Amino acid sequence: MSILIQFQLFRQRLLIPGWHCQLYAKGKLKQTIRNFSIIFPLFCMFGCAGSLSKDLDLNQDLDVKSSTVETSLEVSVDQQDISHGGSPEQALLAEAESQGMDAIFEKWLNSGFIFQIRDCPGEEDTEYTFIHTEGQFSADFDQVAGNYSSGFRLRSDFQACRHLSGKILRLDREKTMTAHYQNVILRLQGGLLNNQQPYFLIAEQESVRDISILRLIGGGKVLDVLGRLARGKILKVRKEIQAGDRFFLVPVRLEPIIASEKVPEQAPIPEHTPVPKVDEVIVQPKEEPEKKKLPLEPK
Repeated sequence: MSILIQFQLFRQRLLIPGWHCQLYAKGKLKQTIRNFSIIFPLFCMFGCAGSLSKDLDLNQDLDVKSSTVETSLEVSVDQQDISHGGSPEQALLAEAESQGMDAIFEKWLNSGFIFQIRDCPGEEDTEYTFIHTEGQFSADFDQVAGNYSSGFRLRSDFQACRHLSGKILRLDREKTMTAHYQNVILRLQGGLLNNQQPYFLIAEQESVRDISILRLIGGGKVLDVLGRLARGKILKVRKEIQAGDRFFLVPVRLEPIIASEKVPEQAPIPEHTPVPKVDEVIVQPKEEPEKKKLPLEPK
C-alpha cells in the first residue's frame, strides 16, 4: 500500500508542474499575440513611409530656386549619317545633343531631387533661349575608322519657377499612363516657347511627413507648339507618367570642347621595340711598355 501511495505522489509531481507549464505557455502566447497586434501596424506605418522616401533626400532644402547638371562626352558620326547638304559639324551637334540629354536626364532622375514650386517675381517676361549652342569647332576625321568626332560639354539649368511649368493635359491614344517614346499633349503656364523645341522635366506630387513636394520622374522634348498647347515626346522615365503630372522647361547649353582643353593622348608603345643595329667594334688590350728602372742612389 505504501508503494502505491508513493507512486501516486510521484505521478502528481510529474503532472502538476507540466499542467502549470501549459498554463504559463498559453498565457505567454496570448500576451505575445497581443503585443504583436499592437506593434505590427506601427511597423507597417514606418516601414511604408521609409519605402516611400528611401530615395528622397529629406535633408535637402526644399526652397530651391535652381539647380544645374553637367556632362561631357565624345561623339562620332559616320559619313553616311551626314544628311545631304549638311556638314559633319551639324551632324555632330545633333548627336551630342541627343546623347548628352539622355545622360542629363539620367543624372536628374537618379539624384532623388525634390522641390516645391515657387513664384519667381520679375522673371515672367524673360526671353529664354532654351537650346543654346556656342563656340565654333572643326570635326576631326579619322581616316582609319572613316568617321568624324568631337568632344562636347552640356549644361542644363533647372528652375522650379511657376512660369516655366505646365501640366500634361492628355496622353497618347487616351491612355491613363504612358512610358518613354510616347507622345503627350502639354498645356503651358505661359507663352514662352516662340516656336522653340525645348526639353522638359516631369514631376509628380507626393506627400512626405505632411509636406507636399514634387519629385522628378521623367523627361522629354517639345515637338511643336500651338499657342499654350504643345505636343511633346517622353524620352526617359523612372515610373509611369499620368495626365495631370507637372512639367518644367529646362534651358540647355551645348558647347564644343576645343582641342586645347582635351588631354593629349600618348603615342602607343609597341610591345617589341626594335633595337637599332650598330657596327660591331672589337677592342683589343694594348700592352704597356716596361718602365725603365732607375739606378739606386749611392749610400
